[in-house]
Amino acid sequence: MIANMSEYIKLFVSTFLRIVLRIFYLFPIRNKTIVFESFAGKIIGCNPYYIYNYLLSNHPDYKYIWCYNSEYVDDPNIFCVRRNSFAYIYNLLTTSIYITNDSIPQYIPFRNRQIIINTWHGGGVYKKVGIELGDKFNWYGRLNLKRTSKSTTYFLSSSESFSNAAPKSYMISTSKLLPYGMPRNDIFFDQDKLSQIRNKIYDIYNVSSDAFLVLYAPTFRTYNFKSDLDLELVRNSIKCRFKVDNVLFFLRSHHLISHLFLGDSECQCIDVSDYPYMQDLLCAANMLISDYSSCIWDYSYTYRPCILYVPDLFMYQSETNFHTPITTWGFPFAESNEQLSDIILNFDDDWFRDSMIKHHKSLNSYEEGTATIKISHLIEQAFDD
Repeated sequence: MIANMSEYIKLFVSTFLRIVLRIFYLFPIRNKTIVFESFAGKIIGCNPYYIYNYLLSNHPDYKYIWCYNSEYVDDPNIFCVRRNSFAYIYNLLTTSIYITNDSIPQYIPFRNRQIIINTWHGGGVYKKVGIELGDKFNWYGRLNLKRTSKSTTYFLSSSESFSNAAPKSYMISTSKLLPYGMPRNDIFFDQDKLSQIRNKIYDIYNVSSDAFLVLYAPTFRTYNFKSDLDLELVRNSIKCRFKVDNVLFFLRSHHLISHLFLGDSECQCIDVSDYPYMQDLLCAANMLISDYSSCIWDYSYTYRPCILYVPDLFMYQSETNFHTPITTWGFPFAESNEQLSDIILNFDDDWFRDSMIKHHKSLNSYEEGTATIKISHLIEQAFDD
């Protein structure tokens, strides 16, 4: 009853704000103005960042605003506002275009003439999300999703399978889906950029050029999860299979998790959870170990070894479950450290590449390395009309 009462209060407040904030309609919509937001202002990154960089290079005359909750900004030329501040509300209600990679703030009464673009933050079709979660997604969540979906003008899709699932998962109309792919994945189709970014990461973290870099990046759970990944066993297995002497681990927490819990290990490892650009880390890694995270979709376009470590598979299936069985994804997966070691020792590069190609075809992938240009051209056209 207490939880329900809390949700009713939130509903009342958000509805009240949607009415009161219409006073901002007194201010005109500003032409050629774009507000960007990633993960509710936690980072300046993900899909919106790649769109921003392209537009900034080609259209310095546009006005760009970022929602960012930190006081420290790498680039002092980026104009930022804090989420839920007066400046945030004013800019959202007067901007020409709002681009986000996550849920749209449902208390904001966007105008019909504004363009709202949701790039989302995950490709492929793996775990269940949104309405597919059933009872775990209650009436309040459904109402919020319905409101924000109605406000959305365009929603990016990474594949035909994602487009087929999106109407049920996100309550989004199929007419709003854009078959462009993810802007953040365009770099995987440009080998020069991929190499440049790889070198940049090696320089930032002082990684030796002969290092075999393993990125461990598990996804978020609704329950407590402490990984028992045996880094020493993984390290020795990699040394044996890939004939390398120097194996270095990057550890990356999900943005909703403050710290990645791992058992004690003598292996050299670096926590890169605070680095804002996940795609840079994927460019640098020789191997990705993940689980149910959509980063496996992104990394699959490098065709480098990607293995799913899922010791809590039964629990995750019970709590969240999958849109399609994990056995159909094409990635080798292990439920124990011993299985993981065996997969690494017997890893077949040719088999894996073929498996990823089949995976992309089975989902009818839209990834072509042109997503940023396509969405930017749509924005340019909107400003020219």
